[in-house]
Amino acid sequence: MEPHRTPEPVFGKVNPVVVALAVIVGGLELLFLAGEQGWLGGGADIASRRYAIIDYAFWAENFRAAVASGEFDTGVLVTLVSYPLIHLSFTHALFSVAFILAIGNTISRIFGPMGLLLVFFIPGIAGALVYGITSDSQFPLAGATPAVFGYVGALGAMLTLSFDRADSGRMTKLLTIPVFLLAIPTLFNIFLGETEIWKADLAGFAAGFIATVISIPGGTSSLIRLLRAIRNRDK
Repeated sequence: MEPHRTPEPVFGKVNPVVVALAVIVGGLELLFLAGEQGWLGGGADIASRRYAIIDYAFWAENFRAAVASGEFDTGVLVTLVSYPLIHLSFTHALFSVAFILAIGNTISRIFGPMGLLLVFFIPGIAGALVYGITSDSQFPLAGATPAVFGYVGALGAMLTLSFDRADSGRMTKLLTIPVFLLAIPTLFNIFLGETEIWKADLAGFAAGFIATVISIPGGTSSLIRLLRAIRNRDK
């Protein structure tokens, strides 16, 4: 008789912080879906995606008005961290959950729980600020894409620094992985009509990359040496 084996938890190998982020995003989306389908009865207004987007998505026009007046009310500041949790559709949220789980768990090898949260929300805030400053769009910034781009930026930094003393040509090939990952949500945003969201996505990627380089001991000096090696090779 074979010895009894205790089954592993479904999320046993996934970082708990990554699971928590995915559960929050997925749970809110299920709540919106239940409201849209009328499953909540009188609670449909509470689970209204439309109201959530109005109150908790990031609106560039509201941000610019706050900058112009110099008065930032709590509502505007809250949207800087709340918009990554609110999505425009079920498919939109599904993409975010998949990328949070896949990429978040990969970069969890170098980040602790607080680091994972910071590399999620700081790129999200950076993306919102860039979108608010540079965009004239009246389309709301909603969804975790800029924050996920922060995770992709962190992954890109990890791959870059791992080839500090290796063949830079091979490094370039491996970096096509995060570039490919960048393309998927960008194309999805364009499909949704969010033609200026790429600004927030790019800012999120840059913030994630920079935060990772700074947080890894010797990361900045390693990056400088690698850039010098690439420059000398091209001469």
